[in-house]
Amino acid sequence: MDAFVLHLEIADFLVAVTEHLHPHLRDRPFVIAPVGADRARVYAVSPMARLMGVSRGMFLKDAQKRSRELWVQPMDERLYATVQRELVDVLAQYSPVLEPWRHGHVYIEIVQRRLTLPRIRDMAYRLQKDVLMRLALKPAVGVGINKLISRAASRRAARHSEILWVPPGHERPFIAPFEVGFLPHVDQRIRGVLHNINVQQVRELAQLTRGQLQQLFGPVGWRLYDEARGIDPSPVIPPEKRPGLYEEWRFATETNDADLIDSAAARLVSRLARRLRERGLRAGRVAMVATYADGRFFSAWRTIAPPSHLEGELIAPVRRLLDRLLQRRVTLRRLGLRVLHLQQAVQLDLFAPETPSRPERLAGALDRIRTRYGEDAILTGREARVATSSS
Repeated sequence: MDAFVLHLEIADFLVAVTEHLHPHLRDRPFVIAPVGADRARVYAVSPMARLMGVSRGMFLKDAQKRSRELWVQPMDERLYATVQRELVDVLAQYSPVLEPWRHGHVYIEIVQRRLTLPRIRDMAYRLQKDVLMRLALKPAVGVGINKLISRAASRRAARHSEILWVPPGHERPFIAPFEVGFLPHVDQRIRGVLHNINVQQVRELAQLTRGQLQQLFGPVGWRLYDEARGIDPSPVIPPEKRPGLYEEWRFATETNDADLIDSAAARLVSRLARRLRERGLRAGRVAMVATYADGRFFSAWRTIAPPSHLEGELIAPVRRLLDRLLQRRVTLRRLGLRVLHLQQAVQLDLFAPETPSRPERLAGALDRIRTRYGEDAILTGREARVATSSS
């Protein structure tokens, strides 16, 4: 093989970073949770707190009832993001092709001629040693021929921060004992269906044919068939090359009607937000492009802070871009929006589906209605100003 994927995983990343920054907490039971939030949940648990029966996802008020000695460490997202960037800087010395996945997790693609097991182990050892020296955090390293297998290897090696290599040809038996929820394309709905037919482990999923999976889950069934056999074609994508999502509106007749243009932008935002939620992504930047009737182009972008997948949070930077676009009173032919700097919903949002905010619940309800009855089944007043036939 000339290429392998390494997955670096720092077990209990939030706890490890907190203990490094606050050494006095290493021998104390503590949890990491938002402070002052109603119905706050625990995002990370120290080993001693775990022995007391505290678990991740528990309501903070219930965790505090377990022991008066339990220390609550406030969430510090800026700290975790800083350590993650430092981790990526260390790993960038080994390969330019790396993909941060979530806090404490990074994929690295190594492409060399005549890669052998001793070379791979030596590289993984040096990588592990460099991270330990620079960040005082010891990662586990999983090595395989694709992202799925390397992540599975690091998961198994994470408890003792080991290095685990899966030789080519052993992917299917290696992934077989894992729970089906480990596979990338098994979401909550698919997991529920599999549970109903008594499919709990990957080895049981692998017994189903491609046709059966396609009948159950549609096109995604093809991906599940491959993943159950350790096949994962997804590439390692550096952040700067991660593709964005794009939507475009072409006006039936050229216009400079501000209300009509604003309505078209709202429709595009709605489409993009829905696509982001379907993929479990948030966008950190939105770019606007437009073509005027005189042939001139408009292009500008704005940052979305914090990254979001909700219409109400995406529309604010879009309106600022519209203000710039409409400074020229020339009519428009085309308006396009692209969301960039996409990132997965990271570990800090792991429990959001259990206690979603009101905007999240509303967005989910609208998504379900539009999935069943079409995009025009329900529109906001602003979106309804433009006719679907103009798109």
